[in-house]
Amino acid sequence: MAEIPQGRIGGYQFKKIVGTRCRLQRHRDLKFFSGWVEAHKDDLIVVVAKDTSPMSVGERYRFEAAADRAAIGFDAILVSKDLQILRMQPTSDVHVNTPGQEPRYRVEGMTVEIHGPDGESEGDVVDISLSGAGLLSFDSIQRFAKVRVVIRHSAHAIESIGHVRYCRPNPDLKGTYRIGLQLNFEDRLTKAMWSRIVLGNNPMVEEAA
Repeated sequence: MAEIPQGRIGGYQFKKIVGTRCRLQRHRDLKFFSGWVEAHKDDLIVVVAKDTSPMSVGERYRFEAAADRAAIGFDAILVSKDLQILRMQPTSDVHVNTPGQEPRYRVEGMTVEIHGPDGESEGDVVDISLSGAGLLSFDSIQRFAKVRVVIRHSAHAIESIGHVRYCRPNPDLKGTYRIGLQLNFEDRLTKAMWSRIVLGNNPMVEEAA
């Protein structure tokens, strides 16, 4: 495995975090906001966030994300806001620490069947990582429950054991739940197939192809 540079880095390739989850901490009151990195364009990082109403142009934030199995952080200023779209200008070098949280990538058109202790349910997969998945379902599942899942993507059906890390009401759609799963694959072939699907959602992989 290639060595991951640590410390403060100038000239960081921000395209590495496109499509991943991010967290913003406002300097003045330390309040946290979360979202997804939509793009890196014209030296600005474009973020899609849920609740942007308390945020104001000109405010300064600590920007945190995960890429290349490392946690990165840097300071940024909010230069424009349009509904849920934020445009952030980095104002410091990037600080990289390892080990870090795995990058999570948004996905569309991926479904899941969940076979748990209380029966069967279905849902959509909304984000994925090398060892987990975020689900959206009309059914709640008890935290820490062990389930079997079948994730369908294109022509593939990926089977795995899942451990429920969290299950909470989805504030964006009444009557639905956000479920976080840790995936444990039972054979190397399935794990390798899942890795290809996850990395296929990484824009840096597509760029290098």
